[in-house]
Amino acid sequence: ALLMKNATENSDADAQRIAVGKVTDRPFLVSMAQDDRYESLRSSAEIRIAELDHFMAVVLTSSDHSDRYEALRHISDQDVLKKVAIDDPAEGLRMDAVEKLTDQGALMTVAMEEPVHHVRWTAFQKVDQPDLISQIAMGSTDQDMRVAATKRATDQEVLASLATDEDFDIRCAATERLTGQEALARIAETDTSGHVRFLATERLTNQDILSQIALNDDYNECRRAAARRLENKGHQARVLAESTDSKVRKAIAGRVTDPDLLAKIVLEDKDARLVALERVTDQVFLVEVATTHPAPDVREMAAGKLEDQEVLGRIAFDDENSAVRTAAIGRLTDQATLMKIAREEWSVNICADAAAQLIDQAFLAELATAHRGWYVRVVSIERLEDQALLARLAVEDATSDIRTAATKRLLDQGLLTELAFEGNGGAVRAAATERLTNQELLAKKATSDDDPRIRVKAIKKLTDQSLLEGLAEDRENSSIRDAAGDRLRELQQE
Repeated sequence: ALLMKNATENSDADAQRIAVGKVTDRPFLVSMAQDDRYESLRSSAEIRIAELDHFMAVVLTSSDHSDRYEALRHISDQDVLKKVAIDDPAEGLRMDAVEKLTDQGALMTVAMEEPVHHVRWTAFQKVDQPDLISQIAMGSTDQDMRVAATKRATDQEVLASLATDEDFDIRCAATERLTGQEALARIAETDTSGHVRFLATERLTNQDILSQIALNDDYNECRRAAARRLENKGHQARVLAESTDSKVRKAIAGRVTDPDLLAKIVLEDKDARLVALERVTDQVFLVEVATTHPAPDVREMAAGKLEDQEVLGRIAFDDENSAVRTAAIGRLTDQATLMKIAREEWSVNICADAAAQLIDQAFLAELATAHRGWYVRVVSIERLEDQALLARLAVEDATSDIRTAATKRLLDQGLLTELAFEGNGGAVRAAATERLTNQELLAKKATSDDDPRIRVKAIKKLTDQSLLEGLAEDRENSSIRDAAGDRLRELQQE
């Protein structure tokens, strides 16, 4: 097309002649040679026509294969290409012709009749007319091509017919393309393959048929697929009441929107109740479940959805199950209740859960310094902002975990430097090293610390690539080599 445009529109006469000499569209050249507007190019067009006629003659009559291949490069005439693609004895020449063919009928003929697989498939891949694709799906002797054509077919009548084919792959491909509910229902109810019925069920919308499949199909995945597509409350309730398949009931529970039906499932179906409870939003019902349901996992989930602070507080203090109490604490925002739990609760883990929700800095300071449980102290320190208290705990506390937790919250680079080099315990020195920003100090830790684990932490913060290259060649410690190599790659990717 670009050559033809240059041949007729370019203002440069030499460029026009060059373009004419490369055009392969013979009818265009004939028209040009007969058009008085292009009188100056007539001889060029006639010469090119003669060349093309020669190429066509070579392609169709020559016995020299190399000449024929070369001549075909210059041919775009669809009639010639069609003749070569369908009738030529040379496989390679047929292939070259197919690659240049655009005639859909000719491509269809090659796709249906060509004996050589790759030539046949090249033609098939160029067929794009829906009716021809349908014909290939229905009539090709190449089963793989039939499957591929079925996957491209759009005609619903053809697909419905293909969905009854003897071949399993054809039925699957057709069913996945079907939209007609009548055909899908027939397949879902009668096909001998559970998988094909499953594919049809996944596209069905008929609630009556879906409920029957959910209850009666002998293939598990069909029943469960049908359950996932049930939207009618009456059908949902029926299947929930009659099905013995827990996964079917769970699938339905995940679709139910009716509050009464959800409540019924939560209270009566031990298999599907948690799935249903996830969809419950009624706070009154959630309070009932969270405070009275006999199953701890159900109370735990309900507590995790509650908003009533008073009820949450009662659950946090009174429930006999620690997981339920933890779920309630996770929803508490009332600081007075949280402080009461952290101060009075006998379980250290529950105290820690409450501390993790606190924002009162004075009370957090009290817990960080005086609580009987070291873990509660650590959790409190992780929320503490008082740098002076954190510094005191990092330096003076008798417990390593407390000193380490406080160090991780420090901002003072001077104190962090002191702790990194002289802190009480390897964990404190490591935590301080991770907080350092001074590259000289980090380099010193990376190269000379007695603890390889601390050296690794320093290496992970280095930016000096030459130093890292040296450390990456450390022959004594593989963890040093690996850490330096990893850090180098990180810096090079930035």
